[in-house]
Amino acid sequence: MVDYWLDLFTAETWEEARQYGFQVTGFRASKWSAVERIKLGDLLVCYLTKLSRFCGILKVRSQPYKDIDKAKKIWKHDSFPCLLDVDPIITLDLLHSVPKDEIIPRLSSPMQWKGLVRGSPTRISFDDGEKSRKL
Repeated sequence: MVDYWLDLFTAETWEEARQYGFQVTGFRASKWSAVERIKLGDLLVCYLTKLSRFCGILKVRSQPYKDIDKAKKIWKHDSFPCLLDVDPIITLDLLHSVPKDEIIPRLSSPMQWKGLVRGSPTRISFDDGEKSRKL
């Protein structure tokens, strides 16, 4: 069964990922133990912090790996060396991203989302993943 994971971005890191064709997503070095649990075929629900908007779904197509040099080519002002190759399923630009208030009230534990958007990757329930997939 596929697992869903929350993948957080800022407006800047989302645009940097876009410039790289949404082929890779990355996480901080301190998140390696969580990144290692992500499997081929898992889906990443992309969320814009500060803007509080859902912006995409990415499908994992590689095992997790570390590559500082590759990460530096994508993200200019922050370090996300724990990488996953991904395929873009849904990628919305900032203007067309979906406000959290259109999705979070439909989820199983809306109050839980406040805590989830403080770090990623974070596994989310299958049902909530399916609901958020309908951006």
